[in-house]
Amino acid sequence: MTGRGKGRDVPSEGGGAAGARRSGPLGSGHSAAWLIGPHAAGNMATAGCLRYRPVTHVIFDMDGLLLDTERLYTIAFDEVCSRYNKNFTWDLKGTIMGMQVLDAAKIICETLELPISPKELIEETSVIQDRLFPCAELMPGVEKLVCHLTKHCVPTAVGTSSMRPLFDLKTTRHKKFFSLFHHVVCGDDPKVMKSKPAPDNFLVCAERFEPPPCSADEHQRRQ
Repeated sequence: MTGRGKGRDVPSEGGGAAGARRSGPLGSGHSAAWLIGPHAAGNMATAGCLRYRPVTHVIFDMDGLLLDTERLYTIAFDEVCSRYNKNFTWDLKGTIMGMQVLDAAKIICETLELPISPKELIEETSVIQDRLFPCAELMPGVEKLVCHLTKHCVPTAVGTSSMRPLFDLKTTRHKKFFSLFHHVVCGDDPKVMKSKPAPDNFLVCAERFEPPPCSADEHQRRQ
C-alpha cells in the first residue's frame, strides 16, 4: 500500500489489508480517507486498473478486521440457536454482520422463528460473549500495519457498531494497541443516528480527526 503522511510518500513495509475508496464529504471519487473493512477485499480485484492517490487518513472497522471477534460471535449465536434446534447459518451471519446488536437479534429471531424475543436472545448470547470476548486476538498483520501508519504520521481511527461497554470488553487485552488510534467511534455514540450499513459511523469518525480530512477538490488544490 502506498500513501502519504504530512506530505511524504509512505512506502509499504510488507503486510497488507483491504482498502475501499469512498466518495462523499471526504472525496468525490478521490481517496482523502480510506475505509478499511472485512468486506472491502473485492474492491482490490480492480486495484491494478486504478491510479493510487495519497492516503491522508485511515478509518478501520473492528470486528473481523482488527479483532478476530466474528468467529466468537458465530460461536455464541450458534450455541444459543442450537438450544432451540435451529441452525445459525453463514447466510444469516452475512446478513447481520456490522449491524447493532438489537437489529441483528430481531433478524435472527424472525428468520429462524426462535421461540424467544430479540431481547432474550441478546441476554443469552451476552452470557457467552462475556466469557469469549476478553480472549479476542488481533487479526494477523494489523498491528504491523497500524504501527507503520503511525510511524509515518498517517492518522488512524476506528469506527465500530459495538457499543462502548462491548468495545471495552473486546479490547481487554489490547489497550496499548488501541491507544495508537486518534479516536474510536462506537455504535452508541450520540452522533451516530443510523447503524451499518448506513455510513453514519464512518462519517462521524472522519469528522473527529483534528483537522478533519479535506475534500477532494481542496486536496487537489494543495497539490
